[in-house]
Amino acid sequence: MSSQGGFSHNSPYMRKKAKAAKEAEKKKARAAKEAEEAKRKAAANFSKLIGRGISHFRRGSDQSQERGVVERELVEAERLFKLAAEERPSSGRAHFCLGMVALERGKVTEAVRFFTLGAKQGDRNAQCNLGVMYEEGRGIERNLAEAAHRPPRQGRC
Repeated sequence: MSSQGGFSHNSPYMRKKAKAAKEAEKKKARAAKEAEEAKRKAAANFSKLIGRGISHFRRGSDQSQERGVVERELVEAERLFKLAAEERPSSGRAHFCLGMVALERGKVTEAVRFFTLGAKQGDRNAQCNLGVMYEEGRGIERNLAEAAHRPPRQGRC
């Protein structure tokens, strides 16, 4: 003990306390690094799911294919986009893609629901498509005022 009644800096207690603090700091740094790595992997997985889903969607949209093949491709695209949406729930992109699959399968009301989710999450394509749906009254009551709030069509959405 020091002359002032406290522990000296070289005492076993203080060395143990300093060591514990260093270990806690290392553990915190490791956890931050692991969290960053998990985010990076999730982003890569999300991108991979979207990319694979788009490939299936394109094959499913090809009307020269047999109907059974088209439906299988669209079902697989939908599955991958749903996984992407689960991976990143706030992704407007995944919801936009789900809307496109629903539209391709003739499920217009479902497409409007997904476009609405995507639009709320800031996806411009979803916003544009939702505007078109409002403008044309497809799957939702026609509302030109609501359509005007969406990004304008420039060619196609």
